[in-house]
Amino acid sequence: MNYRIAARIFFCCLMTFVSALAVEAQSRSLPAEPVVIGATPQFVFDNYIVDNHYALKYKQQAVERVFHAPQKHSSNPLIAGEGGYVSVRRDPETGTFRMWYQTHTPRLDSQGKQKGSNYAIAYAESTDGLKWNRPQLDLFEWKGSRQNNIVWKGITDARASGPCLLDVPEAERKGYRYLMSYHTGGAGKGKNGIRVVGSQDGIHWDKSSDSLLAELHSDTLNSIVYDPVAAQYVMYCRAKHIYRTFSGAILDTGASRRVARMTGDSLWSEWTSEPQNILIPDQLDAEQQFHFFYGMPVRYHAGIFWGALWPFKMNTDIVTELAFSRDGIQFE
Repeated sequence: MNYRIAARIFFCCLMTFVSALAVEAQSRSLPAEPVVIGATPQFVFDNYIVDNHYALKYKQQAVERVFHAPQKHSSNPLIAGEGGYVSVRRDPETGTFRMWYQTHTPRLDSQGKQKGSNYAIAYAESTDGLKWNRPQLDLFEWKGSRQNNIVWKGITDARASGPCLLDVPEAERKGYRYLMSYHTGGAGKGKNGIRVVGSQDGIHWDKSSDSLLAELHSDTLNSIVYDPVAAQYVMYCRAKHIYRTFSGAILDTGASRRVARMTGDSLWSEWTSEPQNILIPDQLDAEQQFHFFYGMPVRYHAGIFWGALWPFKMNTDIVTELAFSRDGIQFE
């Protein structure tokens, strides 16, 4: 095929795809007027509800949005000496805060040199969110002992990292009170990637329920939310294979730390969609040398996708910034 014809076909397909995304985004980013509010809470900072920042004095004053950065609590760090990606839920019956967090220990070779790390998911609980108790559960061997608070080591007990507790429709829970996604590796071809597992108590996880969602190398907190408007699941991840071949080719120099999005219809079968990058650092990020996005935990509430974006300055600082979206694609 003539390369010009091929290039034209590719360009037309690309424009069709971009147009489809734009139509999808616009259809949800702009409300149908008049807006039916009902009993749904409304957040006015994204201009979805407020489209006129009217002047208190005509032509002299206007309403401005001001974001106030949070301050770290004086008790930080709450758990010292270990930790990682964290997922917290408050028990509606007891009021207890329950935390599932990633922990790790060095993996040594026969000469005692570190060759990577072992990862597991640990559990803690608190009555006030400040003082955390790490119960001795005796479930898994960790650092040569079962006297620990480890609750999950993955489908093959090889690795479990990036725990994310899921809020999904009751019909999709398969009777489990708790659902958790996590990332695993070293489990063998067809098993590595993002998986979901169920539990009745949040402590004992049912290995028979463990299901692969995406055979994807995304070593960050892969946040899965249910989109009730589109009636599908959305995962925000870091699709490293988009920029990296892992084989020494020139593409291996590409920066792989971006926020990507992929979708699926079920939590219990492998997703067939491909991840697509939706957030990359822009000029404002680059001016401060934050050239990477490490990840973005996301929650869906009151019609808004709430993201905690992690801009990353290579091998130094990771900060957190607020990001939000009405459609889950176009984030501000």
